[in-house]
Amino acid sequence: MKANWTIFMTMGLCAAVSATQIGNPEKYTFRASDNGSDVKAFVPAVGKDQVLTCNFTDQSDADNYMFVDFGSFPLAEYLPGGYLEVDSEIDNPILRMSLCVADPARFWPTRVVLNGEMPLKAGRSKVRFYLDELPDKAKDNPKYHLFLFLHDMGGKSRGKATLRVFNTRFVKSAPGWEKEKSDAYRAQYNWRKFPELGKYYRGKYDRLVPAAAVTGNPFVETISLNGEFDKSYVGDLTWNYGRLLNDTPARPGSPLERAKKVQVPEPETPDQPGGHYWYKRDFDLRKPASGRVYLQIKDLADTAELYINGERAGTLTCARRRNDWILTNSSRQTHLWGKPAREMMKFQHFERCGIAFPFNEKAIPDEDVLLLPILTGKYPWNYVYDITDLVKDGRNTLAVRLYNNPVRGYWIFRNGEARHHKGVAGIFGDVNLYVEPASAFLALNPVAAGKVAEDGTVVRTISGKVRPGTAAVSADGHGLRVDVVPDREGKFSIPLTLPANFDRYRFSVNAKDKAGRVFDAQNVEFNGSVIEFRNDKLFVNGDPFQIRGVNGDLGIEWENDRTQTRRRWLNRLAFFKNLGFNALRLEGCTAEQIEDALQAGIMVVPVYASGSCNTTEVALGNLDKPDFQFITDPHEEMARQLNHCPNILFWNSGNENHPTAGYNDKVLMDRYLTVARERLRGADPDRRPVTYANLDTFGNFWFFTAGQDVLGYNSYQFIPEFKTLAANIYQRTKMPIVFCEWGFTENQTKGTRYRNENVEKWEKEMREKLSLMRQCPGVVGGFLFPHHGELEDVRGREFLQEIMAPFKLTCENDSIKFENQDVAPLRKVSLQLVSPDNVISSEWADELKPGRSMRIAFPADAKKIDALRLEIRFETHRGLNHSYTKMVNRIPGNR
Repeated sequence: MKANWTIFMTMGLCAAVSATQIGNPEKYTFRASDNGSDVKAFVPAVGKDQVLTCNFTDQSDADNYMFVDFGSFPLAEYLPGGYLEVDSEIDNPILRMSLCVADPARFWPTRVVLNGEMPLKAGRSKVRFYLDELPDKAKDNPKYHLFLFLHDMGGKSRGKATLRVFNTRFVKSAPGWEKEKSDAYRAQYNWRKFPELGKYYRGKYDRLVPAAAVTGNPFVETISLNGEFDKSYVGDLTWNYGRLLNDTPARPGSPLERAKKVQVPEPETPDQPGGHYWYKRDFDLRKPASGRVYLQIKDLADTAELYINGERAGTLTCARRRNDWILTNSSRQTHLWGKPAREMMKFQHFERCGIAFPFNEKAIPDEDVLLLPILTGKYPWNYVYDITDLVKDGRNTLAVRLYNNPVRGYWIFRNGEARHHKGVAGIFGDVNLYVEPASAFLALNPVAAGKVAEDGTVVRTISGKVRPGTAAVSADGHGLRVDVVPDREGKFSIPLTLPANFDRYRFSVNAKDKAGRVFDAQNVEFNGSVIEFRNDKLFVNGDPFQIRGVNGDLGIEWENDRTQTRRRWLNRLAFFKNLGFNALRLEGCTAEQIEDALQAGIMVVPVYASGSCNTTEVALGNLDKPDFQFITDPHEEMARQLNHCPNILFWNSGNENHPTAGYNDKVLMDRYLTVARERLRGADPDRRPVTYANLDTFGNFWFFTAGQDVLGYNSYQFIPEFKTLAANIYQRTKMPIVFCEWGFTENQTKGTRYRNENVEKWEKEMREKLSLMRQCPGVVGGFLFPHHGELEDVRGREFLQEIMAPFKLTCENDSIKFENQDVAPLRKVSLQLVSPDNVISSEWADELKPGRSMRIAFPADAKKIDALRLEIRFETHRGLNHSYTKMVNRIPGNR
């Protein structure tokens, strides 16, 4: 530490010492804006009293900023909870202040912003900048300097201001610093106090049991509760919080208001009123002394809370849920729309999307913060509820509070033919009780998969615990039968060697007595597909998998006011398949769409985007005490609704988290992502990693590694910046990396313009960036976001097929060369050269390893035939079937 530095280090708050600055103010250096238009906006000076004075003149439509270089410091001494305190005064509050570290010799590439920009308030004040977000590379690196960042408010000119900095001092970490930080940031960044609205919408999933384990058990008695129910429509309660928590209608003997008799299951009748409905009926039950009782409702629209004898049993949802906080003057975006929360909600979620506002405006509270739960789609709910401790012998009461969301589509592949666009409401599936006598099974564990062997098989283990008196446990199914003897504690483990593929496996697990008789059974179902990471390389069913992915459809982002039919979806899917993509990242996808993708040979990454936000408030609500259970409920729901789909590659727990302008919230987002991962893994613990997406933030802004087994990153950087990016990320994190979005420029307008300026240059740079991605250590591939118009013309589509397809074609004299350019072997390869009315030649290969090629005859007389095409079929990863048609006149060498 330099001798002339004056640093006050305490274990708490220190009394201010006038004109005492860290470092030597006479040696401060100032880095002004370098955009060429406003280098004189700031005029800094250090007086004899060591007070730093900045005279600032705002310039209209210019981005004015300046960095004050304090010098190098041993910042690790102040971790984990130390901070820099700045005592300053401003006469006109038109500036913002934040803290960053960087290597002055490479300032912009190394700049790391530690805290969000804080709007200064008129007058004198003390503010803190905590150092707990300091990256490892800057903690004790003498090359890194500490900078105070000053920035104007942007937009129109706001006049002049004088900023005076009287004191800057370090304060070391002390017990309870986390609360001190929260309190300090709440005040200086003006955190809003949200109503605690999450508690009105939290899900309950602790009683869930996979339905397959119960419904197929021959020892279980099924009792139908179909038939007559009382039904009452109570209107939309979205903002009627008192009635949302009121469970009086669920209690036995409490009549429903304005009830009518209905038969359940009900027919799907369109154009039902959106809002809440109560259903209720009594039933008689002979409760087994030591058995279990389960409840199942097979289908309803859209979501419901189930009650037994007035006690909440759990949440059932057959729709996709998204929770959006609506803020005054803001929404998902940080743009200031100039609207109160009520108008903001109408504009952002309805008017902008071409959807009629479905709520009663008079019922919406006059608040600056609202919460809008949005439900869309139709999803399976393959679970029963263990209600053993809620039912009694004799008379019982079942009540259901059902919610039919009046929002018929938002931020999702919209399908006007689908149920959620028709406004149906009701209970459409059977309502059953399942009564199980004294069960032999005390526990059945999730079925884990081992490593896939060279022959494509994998050992899966069914394990659990049975009660005393169980002599043996067997697993039967798929031509296999394995018997084991439980240990003294009743624990058992049954290894099964099975093919790794995209089949759905179902085994009956049987408990046997000493005579070999089966006296209890449970079914176990699981997917045959196995997703592995070996040395940070991705494998699917034992074969290497390089993600050649694409982000769904631009219709999700910019055409969500249009109706997308199933026909359009299938056409789009075929379009992506024929371009050579093998993975699809899709928000709001349904199980039906994932099955469609499997038929096209495509893996899927479903995205739940509650964390997709440009303001963290919109994701988390209160920042001093976020309701993580509420905000991560939909993550668990997504995994439970879709985990039976075998071609899910990863779960994506969010997308493009941006910081909130005005304060530091990285710690909160890290906690949110960690909880989201726990919820996803709790619903699907076997094999699927969790991904998340940063957005070009590595090295210069907050960067998220929490909550991920695979590190998601979005990059629209150009080649010079990108060359070292991926390698540096991997070197820092040692995590496998997937580029959840990539391309050049972050939107369609800019991207199309960039490609049109010089398409040859664009193609060269795309090849180079893709090559860099594939060569970087730890990178398992990426999902293109086609912002550049490449899907709209023949040249663009042929270019994508050239770089994305798993094979390469070349016409060479009397043959067509077919080369495997994938990282995985191609199996069952079939090539047919076809004219409009005949098959001219054909070839077959059982397996074609990466880099190997085969040829198909291309007779000279065939070259004269118009509309000659090559039909290509093969399989990858033991179950992904691919088929392509390539017009021969478009194959290189024959043009």
